[in-house]
Amino acid sequence: TNVEKYLELRKISKKTLDYADIQSDIYGNIAFPYYDSNDVLKSMKYRLGRKFIKEKDRAKCWFQKDADFSPLLLNMNRIDPSKPLLITEGEGDTLSVIEAGYPNVVSVPNGCSNTKWIEYNWEWLEQFDKIILWFDNDEPGIKARNEVIYRLGTWRTYYIEVDEPNYSI
Repeated sequence: TNVEKYLELRKISKKTLDYADIQSDIYGNIAFPYYDSNDVLKSMKYRLGRKFIKEKDRAKCWFQKDADFSPLLLNMNRIDPSKPLLITEGEGDTLSVIEAGYPNVVSVPNGCSNTKWIEYNWEWLEQFDKIILWFDNDEPGIKARNEVIYRLGTWRTYYIEVDEPNYSI
């Protein structure tokens, strides 16, 4: 499908898409299913299934109309609470981590600046002894990471910081 072709540009395989239940709508947009921890589908988030070209009044991402929206974490229905939990800033980042071989990863639902997911999923998050944040290294990502560390607990929350690659070597 168009979604498979588009995500293959980001090196996301069909195997990973199948594992995460990533789908396509009739327009070729990426459909991310948001399940609760009991594996009940609650909502679908859509993203343009092609490179985004800024168009006035055109959203890059949106949730299914009239869906039961709760700030769930993408992939939380597949998580093993006995292992460290990795939290990313976006759905594509979560797919990349799964592709790299670590499936115990979730994504926040609405970008890093919206932290309503912490309160909503607090009981579920309490079961983890170690939580690792991997947010973007831009200003909003760093600000959110610093806030989330304290809200989740500094004794169990770590973060990954990636330097910009040096291509001049």
